Amino acid sequence: MPKRIPKRSLKVLKRASPVDRLAKTLGKQKKADLVALILELASNDRSVMRMVESRFVVNAPSDQLVDSTRQAIADATDFDERQINFADSKSK
Repeated sequence: MPKRIPKRSLKVLKRASPVDRLAKTLGKQKKADLVALILELASNDRSVMRMVESRFVVNAPSDQLVDSTRQAIADATDFDERQINFADSKSK
């Protein structure tokens, strides 16, 4: 019986991950454009706003802190009533 000849291994192209490509692209941008992007993202998503505020220690007046705390609690406890028993029905 003849010896088996191993199949040629295909060279796998190394691709940059999406995060690497994004980092490279963002590195080429102007500071003003990046600040505008962060402000746009933060204004559209409260979780991004909280993350940016905690990262850069944004000082806010006490009345605004109370409002922010209430909003954070509302966001954390918000749920869709139509899906309240959804997890139970999948396990059955």
